[in-house]
Amino acid sequence: MKKVIFTIALFCITTGLVFAQITLGGDAYAGVQFEKIFDEDEQITATHRTEGTPVFNIDATVRREIFGIKLDTSFRATETPVSVKGLYGWVDFWDRAIRFSAGIISDPVWVVKLDPRFQEFFFDDVTGFRLEYRTPVQGLSVGIAFRTEDLTAEEFGKRMIFGGSYIHSLFNTVAAYDLGRNGRALFGFNYTGINNLTAGIQLRGSNFATWDDRMYSGELIIHQKIAYRILRPLEVSLITGQTIYGREDRDIELSFAPGLSYRIQPNLVSSLTAELSRVNNTNRRYFPDDDMFIFTSVRPSLEYNLGPAIFYAEYELMLGKYKNQSYNRFGVGVEFNAF
Repeated sequence: MKKVIFTIALFCITTGLVFAQITLGGDAYAGVQFEKIFDEDEQITATHRTEGTPVFNIDATVRREIFGIKLDTSFRATETPVSVKGLYGWVDFWDRAIRFSAGIISDPVWVVKLDPRFQEFFFDDVTGFRLEYRTPVQGLSVGIAFRTEDLTAEEFGKRMIFGGSYIHSLFNTVAAYDLGRNGRALFGFNYTGINNLTAGIQLRGSNFATWDDRMYSGELIIHQKIAYRILRPLEVSLITGQTIYGREDRDIELSFAPGLSYRIQPNLVSSLTAELSRVNNTNRRYFPDDDMFIFTSVRPSLEYNLGPAIFYAEYELMLGKYKNQSYNRFGVGVEFNAF
């Protein structure tokens, strides 16, 4: 704790003396969740719908023309409440076509997130360096990141991450591949060429180098989404998913989730999602006889947007195949983006 406070103070003092422009940013997430899982006891926890335990993030950026430094801190209600997520600097070259970043880099550039309900997926937030190049082709950027922590000669080639993105008037796409961690990859594509239509696909995979290994088996998760705004306040959507495993004893998992969203007033949105999932049985306690089983879930929610703050309330009911195997969850919370 004292080391973190000292780091923040030293950062602010030294950079404040050298740089002309200082920018502060931050956000906060908090929630309360009631859960009743199968036949277990009811429980109430301080849990946000996507971030988990309550968290407050604050960052400070100082810059001067073509270079800058950023400090990114997080305060979370855990055993280690304060942490420095990022402390890195960058410099731009060649009329700002090239950016070189080094340090504990906390801001990824190759990110996939197909739907607001999904968490962002990325892996170029490295301790090391990253080089980004905006090519002469408009909208096309490529780059490389390199992890330097615990570096050995044998692991040198496995520390590289390659990535790129392309933005067009009709679509945008991003891809990255990590040579380390047994091989990881991500890919995202979104079509934006038709008004009121949202369509996209995202893939993220891991352990490609040990794809059929029983302990470190490969996994490929694919999601597709299509949504259309029929009227100004009404939108219909469909998200499908597939999870493919390298292990022979794991079958492909499938999900099918239609949804409706209705804007009651400019700041108030209600939504309803139903999902049918076919998944592998990894818990013989509740499903003793089946290798695969099917879950059905229904999730109504209400969201009120006040600009910097979003309040939400949502309920989820999940039903299994057998008696007393339902899952009930009710949560309320707030997301605050102050600056």
